[in-house]
Amino acid sequence: MSDTTSSLIDKLITINLKIRFNQQSLELHKKSPEKSYNLFQAIADLYLQRDQLILEITQVFSEIAQANTDLDNGKYIQRKHKTY
Repeated sequence: MSDTTSSLIDKLITINLKIRFNQQSLELHKKSPEKSYNLFQAIADLYLQRDQLILEITQVFSEIAQANTDLDNGKYIQRKHKTY
């Protein structure tokens, strides 16, 4: 788990958007069985990835809740930096 909490949540948001986009595409391509099947497979894979990410996020929050240390020690909070 080298990802920060915010990067995991960002990945979850991205997957949710991809699921929604593929669901809308599936509605448009109902008459094409092959295209519908491929979209359905993609949606199923995205749901598996989504479930995995939710478990990982839950695990990170559980670790944070169990850690009786300063949350600002650099492990849980990433320092802001500007990129130009």
